Amino acid sequence: MRSRPERLVELGEQCLTNQALRESLIVTQPPACGTLMLQVREPVRRERFYLGEILVTRCEVRIGADRGWAMIDGDEPRAALAAAICDVVSRTTAAEHEPLRLAIDSLCRETNEHLAAQEQREWNQIADTRVKFEEFE
Repeated sequence: MRSRPERLVELGEQCLTNQALRESLIVTQPPACGTLMLQVREPVRRERFYLGEILVTRCEVRIGADRGWAMIDGDEPRAALAAAICDVVSRTTAAEHEPLRLAIDSLCRETNEHLAAQEQREWNQIADTRVKFEEFE
């Protein structure tokens, strides 16, 4: 869900170059936009509350008995379909899909590294504004 949409579409298209996969793929729920209530946890009392609604695109596909599902932030039908395809391919055990599963794993690692770097940049920006109560004593 948190991968960049263009990378998801690229990988989904790579999956669809496999003719056997393309022919056996069934879209059970085509990409559709909707809203989702965003639930967050308040940091002091640790209570959950609804912050508001966000726009998402969801999609579901199937290959044989294996099902794939995705939900993407925003109006991203191509990315949602690609993410659902990646999800179903990652669940298959067919040997011919192994290179695709490795590419999906690589995208997951790339996404985790990107998100970690982004979070570190954000922490670095606010680090100077943090109050150090020990200095007030």
